[in-house]
Amino acid sequence: MSKAEYPLVIGLTGPFGSGCNTVAKILEEKHYNYIKVSDFIKEECRSRSIDISKLNPGEKRAKLQDIGDDLRNKEKGGTLGYLIEKAFEKIDKKEASRYVINSIKNPGEITEFKKHPNTYVIAISASFDKRYERMWQKEPHYKDRTLFEQDDKRDQNEKLDYGQNVQECVNVADLYIENNNTVDMTTAVGKDELVAYLMQYIDIIEKPGSRSPTYPELMMNNAYCISLLSDCIERQVGAIISVPVDDKQYIVATGYNGVPQAQDSCKIKHGKCSRSKTWDKVFAKIKYCPNCGNAPLSIKDSCSTCKVNFKDYAPSRKALDICRALHAEESAILQAARLGTTSLKGSTLYTTTFPCLLCAKKIIASGIKKVVWLEAYPAPESKEMLEKAGIKLEEFKGVKARAFYELFEKREP
Repeated sequence: MSKAEYPLVIGLTGPFGSGCNTVAKILEEKHYNYIKVSDFIKEECRSRSIDISKLNPGEKRAKLQDIGDDLRNKEKGGTLGYLIEKAFEKIDKKEASRYVINSIKNPGEITEFKKHPNTYVIAISASFDKRYERMWQKEPHYKDRTLFEQDDKRDQNEKLDYGQNVQECVNVADLYIENNNTVDMTTAVGKDELVAYLMQYIDIIEKPGSRSPTYPELMMNNAYCISLLSDCIERQVGAIISVPVDDKQYIVATGYNGVPQAQDSCKIKHGKCSRSKTWDKVFAKIKYCPNCGNAPLSIKDSCSTCKVNFKDYAPSRKALDICRALHAEESAILQAARLGTTSLKGSTLYTTTFPCLLCAKKIIASGIKKVVWLEAYPAPESKEMLEKAGIKLEEFKGVKARAFYELFEKREP
């Protein structure tokens, strides 16, 4: 069977309050069969005689997350891809129809999802403030901002292989779209604008090759390609600097994170990340938690009682100061200086993660005027510094590297 003969399945992921439910309902109106992952979790609740209807919204959310974790936990008989396996049991694999699966919360679920042909994961995102506003209007108990922050932190990354880790799901998605507009599905206020915005990405999924990539899509794909040169153990980051000429964009410098020239990589020198090696020495000296005062049961990077991250209380050097690597952004800037190709004044930097404070200072000094970023949430200090310097910050939207060639490969008319 050719790929086109399989059902087209779109998976949705994103932090709660980003609008995944709204997008799923729009696709349902566009004749996609709607499958809710939460339905399988609720089914498990019923099998355990748990009546979630008696719980308040906060308790209900926590209970559903707990059950979802159990279903992905190997020690409790689950598998990381269990919920997606259940979803695909409802898909008629012999019929060339269309489905949308909402909500994917664990990277293992995406791995299971991508085992099937003709599948694409769309990450929906929105600013923290916009998500907070939506959620407390929908669930008034969230007007207590600390409750929202607490649940949002768990949603982003529970730091368990079987737990929710929406941040990583967003990172590995095929497409990324921003949804900061407010849509009222009951009155259709703002709906037309969201539908038009959404469908430009659905169209390229349904008809690969029907349009060419935008410059941001092209440049970010190049940044991801460059990141593959990185030998960093923790994270591979790529950066591209482009300059505008006659309404076109031309790449003038590239960079990736790694140790300076003629230096051994951390893997060769230490057998592990040099930063982690330094932290291990710091953690080994911790006898009592600096936050709650309890003696840690095991020395990791957080307290076993209050869960505070010990790195937040490091007395001297910050994590970035003890990293041996040049960052992708500064590598690109230094490459331009070394080759002397062109001035970076008025240029655009495309980076696969938001710049840190160290890179922000170099970006400002180099004359770069725009930063397009993806993946990590903006570091408050560097974001403030860049904005104060008049640097335009733009979160990437569009087709990501994982699906770039597949969706933009030219097809016969």
